[in-house]
Formats: sequence, structure tokens, C-alpha cells
Amino acid sequence: MQEVILVKLGEIVLKGLNRRTFEDRLLKNIRRRIARAGNFEVYSMQSTIYIEPKDEDADIDEAEERISKIFGVIGYARACVCEKDMDAITKMAPEYLNDTLAGFKTFKVESKRADKKFPLGSMEISREVGAALLRANPHISVDVHNPEITVRVEIREKAAYIHGETKPGAGGIPVGTGGKAAILISGGLDSPVAAWMMAKRGVELTASWRTTRWFTLGANATFSQNRIENYIDALSGSPTYGENLGDRTIAYSPSAMGALFLDFHHKGFQALFHTQCVGKQYFTNNEVEALSLDAYCVTNLNLNYTFRTRAARSVSLGLQINNLFNSEYESNGYGYSSIWEGQRTDMAFYFPQAPLNVLGNVTVRF
Repeated sequence: MQEVILVKLGEIVLKGLNRRTFEDRLLKNIRRRIARAGNFEVYSMQSTIYIEPKDEDADIDEAEERISKIFGVIGYARACVCEKDMDAITKMAPEYLNDTLAGFKTFKVESKRADKKFPLGSMEISREVGAALLRANPHISVDVHNPEITVRVEIREKAAYIHGETKPGAGGIPVGTGGKAAILISGGLDSPVAAWMMAKRGVELTASWRTTRWFTLGANATFSQNRIENYIDALSGSPTYGENLGDRTIAYSPSAMGALFLDFHHKGFQALFHTQCVGKQYFTNNEVEALSLDAYCVTNLNLNYTFRTRAARSVSLGLQINNLFNSEYESNGYGYSSIWEGQRTDMAFYFPQAPLNVLGNVTVRF
């Protein structure tokens, strides 16, 4: 029995010519959030997003839990996939829903016939499935006005889907469709609530936390999965030339980037501690390990002291310490592959960054 997750869209379906932008962002967010749950195929069709496990290792329970927290999802349901045949549907419905119906006394069946070529109408489908469920579960009865649970049958383009109640999602619109904003988190509840409400409206947030008057903590992070679907190998002479290599990571697209800021400031003195981390990047779309940049983190420290004098309005003494922990890393590079007399060569060129270095400055304002 194949089981999938059906994701229902909310106000996205009301969008006009830019609707596809919102759907693409939601698909991207879902793929990123459920990546750790296993290998899933995520696609959109007929105003519904389908999430299908691609192997037995895919954890559909964890995927369902992660989907419940994604903005842009108005509702979701786990459903079994069935052949678009009435005999197959009436046989599958009791098998899939018996455990679910065991805790209820009343139910009703609602059907949606998105595929208008299906020979039976929605009312006829509901009647047939309801009768099959009653025969398999004599302890329950039909209540079309106030049922304890509603069973749904959806006849769609690819298959028929049977499921119980649709669970509510986080709602709103996908994060990343409403621009970017920074939020200062104070000691109260108003700022976290405001941040949650802005994220629900699609705003990508950078947060700062001012713990005291002399210390501010800031952080930001970006996670993405920039993939090429069904990438065709374009390396002439390669054994796989012209073949479909499946999904591949887009060149120079790290899956994660983040930064941490610690800002100490008191009576003219400021110390800013800044750490930036960037994930692994490939030089080409083929995901060749020899043509890649390793993930790295680098930390800088800026010290500054400002004071007044009689002759000058202000004097600032600055000290900038770059690569504080003397990390060895490359922030950029390029590479290519070639085939010569049947031998493959991968050439990679890197731009190594400076080790620990110190810069000083004096600024005088009159």
C-alpha cells in the first residue's frame, strides 16, 4: 500500500499572474524542510502539492511533522494511493481506514472528482465508499450533518487518494515571498510574536537580541536546496554524455549560510565579534568532488574607541583583526573537466584567503 502526503494550499490559489512564484517558493521550502526525513518526490498538480516517498528509508511520520510547521500550508493529510477503479477504491478504503475509524461512532464521506472522465459522480462515489466502510465497521453510523470524522476520496489525474481528516497547517504564505526584515528581540513577548506574524506573511527575518544596554546578540541563517531537475551530462567524450543524471546541485549554491554577531558597547568603546559560515559549493553542475569548495567559517573582531578632545569633535581609534582563529580556507575558485584520449581531467583553481591579519585606523572629525 503506497502512502503519500497531500498538501493543501491556502490563499496562494487566489494569487494572479505571480501565483507560480509563490508555489515555487513553497515547493522549495518543503523540499528543504523534509530533506532530513529521507528521499521524497515533491511536485504540484491541480492546486495540491504531492509528497511521495521514493524509497523505504523515507520517514513519512517525520516528514508530516515537519510539514505542519511550514508557512504557506493551510492543511495536509496522509493518504493512500489507489487505482482509479470503483472496486479497487471500495476495497482499499476499509483496509486503510479501519484503525482510524475504530475510535469514532459517526462519519460521513466527501468525494472530489477532479478527473471529470471518471464515470461516477461525487455523490455516487461517496455512497459506494460509505457502504463499504459500514460493512467493515458495524460499530459506526453515518451522520452527514455532524460527523465525528469525515472520510475524503479524491479522484485526481494520476490516481485516487483516500484519507481521513485534513489536519490544519501553519497557514500564511511561504517565507521568502515577502522580502527581508530585521527584528530586535527584547525581553518581552511582543517582539517574538511580531516576528512570527511577519514570517507567516512571507518575510525572511534576521534577528537581533539586545540582552542589556551594552550587549546585542544578532544572527541570521539561510538554508536552501538549489537543484537542477533531470540534469543532462554535457561533457563531451564522457561515458555518460547526453544521459539524464537526475537532480544535481546548482554550481556555487551552498545549502547553508549563517552569521553570528556579538556587539559589546559601553561609553565610547565597541567590540564587534563576527563569525560567518558558508556551506560546501561545487564549481560545476555535475557535483564533482574534485571541483568544489569546502565549507568554511571565519571570524573577525573589530575594536573601536571614540572620545572627544578640545581640538577635535571626535577621535576614533580602531583595530580590525581579520581571521581571528587563523583558519585556512578558500572563499572562491573555479574549475572545469575535460576528456582527452579517453582520460578525464578535473582542473580546480582556488583563491586562498589571508591568515590572521591586523589593520589599524585613526579617524579624526573636526
